[in-house]
Amino acid sequence: MPNLKSLFYAVLLSLGSVLFSTGACANNYQDLWWNPNESGWGINISHQGDVMFATWFIYGTNGQPTWIFLSRA
Repeated sequence: MPNLKSLFYAVLLSLGSVLFSTGACANNYQDLWWNPNESGWGINISHQGDVMFATWFIYGTNGQPTWIFLSRA
């Protein structure tokens, strides 16, 4: 998982450009990203109307979860 931090920042930057645009949201931006070869992490973005919610979930080798979220309405 050496590139998780870079991936997370790239997703946040992309999400931020959509969230903070001044135009109306005509598209639906949502998806779930994970890599089955790198068990223990993933990113989820949910979008409905002008509300977006993102979660970045990480599970340690001991199974301890860490969830980071971002919400914009």
